[in-house]
Amino acid sequence: MTYSEPMEAFVSARGRSTALSVLVILQLVLLALATVVWGVGVGELGGDLTGAVAAFGIAALLETVNFLLFFAATVVFLTWVYRAIANLPALGSMSCIFTPAGAVWSYFIPFVNLVRGHQVMATIWRESQPPAVNENGFYRPRSAAVVNWWWGLYLVSCVIGIVTSSTQPFGLEGLRSLGSTQVALHLLRIATALEQG
Repeated sequence: MTYSEPMEAFVSARGRSTALSVLVILQLVLLALATVVWGVGVGELGGDLTGAVAAFGIAALLETVNFLLFFAATVVFLTWVYRAIANLPALGSMSCIFTPAGAVWSYFIPFVNLVRGHQVMATIWRESQPPAVNENGFYRPRSAAVVNWWWGLYLVSCVIGIVTSSTQPFGLEGLRSLGSTQVALHLLRIATALEQG
């Protein structure tokens, strides 16, 4: 990649990554609590409906707080992406195809973000590692398998989230189905966050 002005020296992104880790851990705790509460609500549907309604209300509150944490984590994540891409030339990368600002903006373009977001993360993953050399002294291509799995889980959880948010439950069976789906969705989101870490 060619830059019109000299690149900055390496600037640590440790503060951003620490803040992001804390926010993701808080989200994981809230998702785990919400998963348990959704499960309790589903269990109460067979008997005490007031207990089920209370559990669903608590789960909704936990998810609201989780959404606020998700928003904060997204802001920190985007600043981390900017810094990580900006640091690649200082780490010796000569094949980065993104500018720092372009990498961040690619997350805001509908449909492009479905592909470009993965490309940005795979680039950061591959280009920030030291080159792999085989026993004959030749460079081996770096793998981004963990990024592929993480991105796949992320997309699946987004699709399930969109589908479940667009359906309205009717009756006890609808609430039971919604609660069970929320439990499965939260477990998938927890797996996605753990894969990222």
